[in-house]
Amino acid sequence: GPGPCPHGKGRILMVEDEPDVAEVTSRMLKRAGYEVVAVGSAQEALGLLERGEPFHLLLTDMTMPRISGLELARRWKRERPRTPVILMTGRGDPWLRREAQRAGISKILTKPVGCSQLTTAVQEVLGREAEVREGQ
Repeated sequence: GPGPCPHGKGRILMVEDEPDVAEVTSRMLKRAGYEVVAVGSAQEALGLLERGEPFHLLLTDMTMPRISGLELARRWKRERPRTPVILMTGRGDPWLRREAQRAGISKILTKPVGCSQLTTAVQEVLGREAEVREGQ
């Protein structure tokens, strides 16, 4: 069921090339207390990365023109190994799971993603990272 949508804090970079999906996903995250910067392409995300914009999490769609979410995640992790990545995909291919793990992606969400599923995943990933940082 829909269930409650856990709240949290953090600045999320969301990469989604479908405006409707971006709008809905962004609204869910904002309602849950997150700050969201939404961009429509991997190129824009890489631009923010190069400028050194601070983010706690990268949430990216898999299927995008030119640069896939998987490739974006690989490049992101090279620059910011400690900032987690969540990948959203329309298909849950086994090869994608393997590649995502190899790329250092924390979680894969299969679309359509509901509020509870999305915010729980974000909270889990950010919580885990915070614990790791505090434990150092």
